Amino acid sequence: MKNYLLAVSNRQEPEKMDKSMMANKEQNKDFPKGMLYLCATPIGNLQDITLRALACLKEADLIAAENINRSRKLLNHYRITTPLISYRESNRVKSGRIIVERLKQGAKVVLISDAGMPVVSDPGYYLVNLLLEEKIPFTVLPGASAAFTALAIAGYPARRFVFWGFLSRKRKELRKELEAIAGEEKTVVLYESPHRLITT
Repeated sequence: MKNYLLAVSNRQEPEKMDKSMMANKEQNKDFPKGMLYLCATPIGNLQDITLRALACLKEADLIAAENINRSRKLLNHYRITTPLISYRESNRVKSGRIIVERLKQGAKVVLISDAGMPVVSDPGYYLVNLLLEEKIPFTVLPGASAAFTALAIAGYPARRFVFWGFLSRKRKELRKELEAIAGEEKTVVLYESPHRLITT
């Protein structure tokens, strides 16, 4: 059986956007207090975000962002002024505890990644596990996903596929990963920086 390899870049490209899509205030009742919302964000075009996600971002008391500066571009575009807190791999323990305390106090908190769906190749998995331990409710606001977008456009078999995530940056581990991928019969979706693609 033929093997397929699909590389997906996670870089966001600047786009000129139409500011006509705004959140519907009437949807605010859909966002209970004391809950975390895992919110998908655009993977390139700022218009690729749902109305429900925009409403949630506006209604939230706090937005936890992997990269505050990058997230501000999206929020400023839609005139969203909700306070931000940094939540990334290097501070996930400290920020995770702060977020949990805010949720226990009844805050509405949204978790967003640099692009796409939080938790997928993203430090959000730690926060989700923390919420499960603390029995704090959370939900997902679906939206853009680089992996599924690539599958849809690639034309490769997608009935069954393997999601690999990001490749290792360590040469020895990278070789082992590529050898494992080469032996995979299903379509493989992986993430790699466009700056490292040729070298990899």
